[in-house]
Amino acid sequence: MGDASATTSRPGLMICTPSLHEPGPSNYDVFLRWTKLHFRDLVDIPAIPGGKITRALQFITPGATGKEGEYFNIIQVSHHPIWSSQGYKDNCKRLDLENTRELLPGEEPVGCKAEMMVFDVCNAQFSIYELVGEGTAEGYHSHPKLQKGQRKVLVAVNVDGDEDGAREVLRGIAKDVENARKGEAYASLYRHAGEEAQPYMHPPIEKADVGGGEWLGLVAIVGDEGLGVEEVRKVLKEGEGNRDGVKTGVWEEVLEVRESRQ
Repeated sequence: MGDASATTSRPGLMICTPSLHEPGPSNYDVFLRWTKLHFRDLVDIPAIPGGKITRALQFITPGATGKEGEYFNIIQVSHHPIWSSQGYKDNCKRLDLENTRELLPGEEPVGCKAEMMVFDVCNAQFSIYELVGEGTAEGYHSHPKLQKGQRKVLVAVNVDGDEDGAREVLRGIAKDVENARKGEAYASLYRHAGEEAQPYMHPPIEKADVGGGEWLGLVAIVGDEGLGVEEVRKVLKEGEGNRDGVKTGVWEEVLEVRESRQ
C-alpha cells in the first residue's frame, strides 16, 4: 500500500514581492505584460498527485511604478508541494515569453531583447504558506472572481503569537471592514510552511515583513468601483489592524489568471 500522505491535498500559496531595478511607468508596463504571460504559464504547469496551481493574482499600491513594497503577488495551489515539482522548476524565466509559445487572446508581446531574463529587470522575494483549516466558500482561498463594475482590495496581515490569536485578529479585521460597509470580506489564515518548503533559488521574504511571518491572514474585500485602498487603510487604523504585534499591508487587484476550468 502506498503512502496516503503523498496524494493528500495540502492547499496553500506562494507570496512573491517583486520590485523593479529601475521603477517607472514604462518598465512597469513591460513587467505587467510579462506577468500576464508568466501567470498563464504557471497555472498551465502539469498537476502533481494531490493538486496543482489554480490561480495567480497581482495586487499593487495605487499609482505603482515598481518600487519596493508596491507589488504583492499571490499564487494559489491546491497542493503546496508542487513548488518542488519538475514542472515548476522548468518554468521559463525568459523575459521574451512571446517567443517561447503562441500568444493567447488578450495577451501581448513583452517586447524585450531575446537574451534577457526576468531577473535582469527585477528582484523578488518569496514565501510558501499552507492553508490552516478546511477553507470554505466564504474564505479568501475560495473567494469569487471579480464581476463587471467590482473592485478588490487585499489586506495581508502578519500576526505574532499562536493560531487562536491570529484567527481572532483576522476575524476582527474582516468584521471591521464589513461593519464599515466597504464590501464583502473573504478571510483565510495560513501558516508558514518552513524552510524545507522554500524552492531553490527563491530568496525568502524577511520574517518582519508582511508575507514573511509565521502566521499570514489574507482578507479579500470585494465591493463596487468606489472601493479603495485608502478607505480600507483608515478602517484598519481605527480597528483590529492597529493592535500591537499586528502588521498589515493593503493593495488593490490589477490581474488575476485562473486555470482554464475555473
